[in-house]
Amino acid sequence: MKYFIHSVQTYATAGKTRKGAMLQSVAVKFEGAVIDTEALREMTVLFRTLVDITNRRGRGKPLAVHTSAGSLCVKPQYNGNDNHIFTISFKPIRCTLDTAAVREIFPGIYGRTLPGTTPAAQEGGEI
Repeated sequence: MKYFIHSVQTYATAGKTRKGAMLQSVAVKFEGAVIDTEALREMTVLFRTLVDITNRRGRGKPLAVHTSAGSLCVKPQYNGNDNHIFTISFKPIRCTLDTAAVREIFPGIYGRTLPGTTPAAQEGGEI
């Protein structure tokens, strides 16, 4: 299965620390990406490794990676009320549509040519 990462939300207060800024700089690189199941697993493992390293090297509250259906986030380990460092949100891709499939979705209520288009546009040419 493939997933679309549609949002990477970073939090301003968390980005003020060296740890938070470094983790956010990695997370934002995934926004808009399409990844498969194995890559999603690998991303989770690598974020856990990165968080472990930053916890050992840095000061401050220890961080943890939390996952749920459709998201991966890093936040302080012990206090659930603290802001997240970042949240990556993703959705499974149901299908990939080509031009013909998109046209089939629209009902034929106007015949073969939809209002505002030309026959050339219907055939994939320029409008």
